[in-house]
Amino acid sequence: MNYIEQIKGFWRSHDVEVYPTTTIALYFYLLEVNNKVNWMTSFKRNNSKITADLGISYPTLNSSRNRLKQSGLIDFKSQNGSANVTYTLKKFLKVTNEVSVEVGNEVTNEVGLRLPMTKDKLKHKQKLKQNTSSDAIAPVEKEPTKYWKSIVDLWFRRYEEVTLSKPTFNKANAANLKSIILRLEKMYKAKNEIDWDELAALKTFNRFLDNALKDEWLKANLLITHLSSKFDVIVNQPKDGTKSNNTGTSNNNTGYKPASVDTNELVRKLTDDAQNGNIPGVYTTISSRNQN
Repeated sequence: MNYIEQIKGFWRSHDVEVYPTTTIALYFYLLEVNNKVNWMTSFKRNNSKITADLGISYPTLNSSRNRLKQSGLIDFKSQNGSANVTYTLKKFLKVTNEVSVEVGNEVTNEVGLRLPMTKDKLKHKQKLKQNTSSDAIAPVEKEPTKYWKSIVDLWFRRYEEVTLSKPTFNKANAANLKSIILRLEKMYKAKNEIDWDELAALKTFNRFLDNALKDEWLKANLLITHLSSKFDVIVNQPKDGTKSNNTGTSNNNTGYKPASVDTNELVRKLTDDAQNGNIPGVYTTISSRNQN
């Protein structure tokens, strides 16, 4: 079993399942125990030892390991209700169902070099190339979003600035990012006569991320899925630059309380920024081109 692959595999699963903190802690606790016993197929751990080490109650332990089992990450069993429970961690393979475009391109190129291509195979390969994004990081879209590569680059850069790591970017994340950009574009066009060009798209998305990072929970849980589900909360941040005061009706599932709507103020700021060409970092070159 490969420690790094297990860690990567868990976080891929977390992007979909969004595990609570205690469940995350339990998984990495069991992973470390498995490492210490030289990756035995199965190993035993006492309930009292786990609850003491993690500072959790037995009901929490039981709930967390059941969640991991239901997600297919672990298996466990106890004989006759014994507190010494046998655990088995499921192995993550290096090749997963979430095959990236980069891997797909490498496989296609390798097969193309080794096998003689008939006319049918050549036509098929040409179709694949037409449907493949030039950027190997971003998943292919059936209906490409305007300025997709630049938008994905901006997301990666902002994510790395906050987390000091690269984000997971699969088909589900691409779909959520596309949804965010389409909603921002619709809101922008409803309030502006300025064209939705690359500069406007990048600045609007950048302002959207700035608003999201004002919220401590979103900053600590910076995922595309959360940004998409909390879109209205993010765009309705107070105009004074402070964190949302959480007034209004609460959401029992997340703890969020939507702020009062002030989309006009947000759009005004986006318009001013777009006219001034105020794009941070590497995107200042776009501003220069537009001005020329």
